[in-house]
Amino acid sequence: MVRRYIRKTTSKYSKEALDIAANAVRNKRMTLSDASRFYGVAKPTLYRRVNGLSGVKSCSRGRSIAIPFDVESRMASNIKVMEKWGYGLSKKEIISSMGQYLKENSIKTPFKDNIPGDDYFLNFKRRHHLSQKKPQAVEVARKRAADPFIISRYFELLHDVIRCVPPERIYNIDETSPTMWGKLKH
Repeated sequence: MVRRYIRKTTSKYSKEALDIAANAVRNKRMTLSDASRFYGVAKPTLYRRVNGLSGVKSCSRGRSIAIPFDVESRMASNIKVMEKWGYGLSKKEIISSMGQYLKENSIKTPFKDNIPGDDYFLNFKRRHHLSQKKPQAVEVARKRAADPFIISRYFELLHDVIRCVPPERIYNIDETSPTMWGKLKH
């Protein structure tokens, strides 16, 4: 599959001209050949439109879109929010979550098992101005440690420790210079 298709031909007619020509043939005001010549529409294209062999599936030319644009834009905005909160998703995570969403909402797509491929992902990133960053080891560990059950357990243990220690024995220090604390005590 071509990663980025560049149209080699240009059509000499607009969508409106095609619709007008098809209506003229359907209403028997013109023959197929006359309408083709007068509106500048290719005869096979006009024939398919008049006989209902091809219809208007999207407002653009070419193949219809695989995933509706509103669904795709919601997915992109959710990805941007997650990245903003520090949970940048990898390519594999994005593709699998898209596939899961499509299956759960019974959206039919041309993808195998409703899971988008590499080409779709690259075009999706381009359409929605997404950048993909390689996850750092620290970010992956932070993502795993941000589990609410782990955090709540930490605060439970902290509460138990603080409850048993008198307030004058509690100090606020960080990891930058714990050796200095010992020297200041003397």
